Amino acid sequence: MCQNVPAWLVGLADKVRELVKETAAKNRFRDVIGNWLAGGGNARGIIPFDRGHRLTLEHKYLLLAAVHDYAFRTEETIGPNPWEETEDSNDQRNRVPYAALASVYVPMLSEDDLPDLRGCLEAVRLDLQSTPKKGRRRRGRPRDTDPEKEELLKTAYELDGGKTKANSSPDDLVSTEVAISEYATSRATIRRMVKDGKLSDYRPPGSPKNATFRLSRAELGQLFVLRK
Repeated sequence: MCQNVPAWLVGLADKVRELVKETAAKNRFRDVIGNWLAGGGNARGIIPFDRGHRLTLEHKYLLLAAVHDYAFRTEETIGPNPWEETEDSNDQRNRVPYAALASVYVPMLSEDDLPDLRGCLEAVRLDLQSTPKKGRRRRGRPRDTDPEKEELLKTAYELDGGKTKANSSPDDLVSTEVAISEYATSRATIRRMVKDGKLSDYRPPGSPKNATFRLSRAELGQLFVLRK
């Protein structure tokens, strides 16, 4: 931990450090940071951080990672270390947006922001808890299989172009039209996120290609804010 870091910020950073003790959680943070940097690292929507400011889930991950890395910058950081020198000029240039977030913006936060920052922490914790973990199957223990069920799933999967979910659909589905009317997003953004696998489409197998998406409110709420 570095000196001259406020105690309230250290306390929040320490809670983030507890979250990333699991490799899967740390990788999730790093995936978010990597995708953000690959997209240009636009901090619009994060800055300024006003009280009651509504952030996307991606922004919450970024902000918490930056808080952690600012407080514990002499230790292992979650994102690319802004205080670590590198001879690779391209790598250094790519770090600039995150470096600005962690080394310039985080010090501007005040203790008045703590309630909202705790809200970010809770949202990220819930997201990590809902993310399926890849577990190992015990050796010598055969997997429970139902050949008839697997064949039906395989057929449905092929009919839907490989996009069918093996599990049942959620009960909170809405159409694309309802989604863009209730959430701050657009049809193009939803289409892109479905294509990239960041948002699930629960249309029945065999649906026409031009059929409207069937989207989960729970997933939409994690990615977009509600319209006022």
